[in-house]
Amino acid sequence: MIKEILISKPNGIGLFYQNFESEAQKDPQLMAGFFNAIQCFIQECTKDQLHAIMSGENQFCFFQGNNFSMVIKTAKNLDVKKIQDKITILKEVFHKLFEEELSRNEIDPTKYNGFEKIVRDLFKIKIETTHKSSELFEDFLGISFRKVNFKKVMDSL
Repeated sequence: MIKEILISKPNGIGLFYQNFESEAQKDPQLMAGFFNAIQCFIQECTKDQLHAIMSGENQFCFFQGNNFSMVIKTAKNLDVKKIQDKITILKEVFHKLFEEELSRNEIDPTKYNGFEKIVRDLFKIKIETTHKSSELFEDFLGISFRKVNFKKVMDSL
């Protein structure tokens, strides 16, 4: 049903990533920035929200939450309206669990570890994940961190 999920801040900083179909081999931070750029481009050009992109056998569905956006990769033929109620629940749970974290400029990817279990339970995904979301961000960013103040990083550039 759901192949991948990526959750990011409105500025494109990735918070959570999980691949439910295979071993993650992508850079989730790069994906978060890329999807954010596409969303901003569509909104600027059309004054509308981006809902989905079709690519090969997949579709990428875009959902806005409070202080975050969510991109879900599914099979192209999946009717997203059939899982809309579950996605709404997922957004509400994510916001409720991480409301305080979402309001901060500091981002600690370890705070989101364990959220993949909520996704698996809600969508009845049987595949166990081998990596924590924070480990993927840490590996791809090439840094070892507990908290990164991205506002300070961006201000220093």
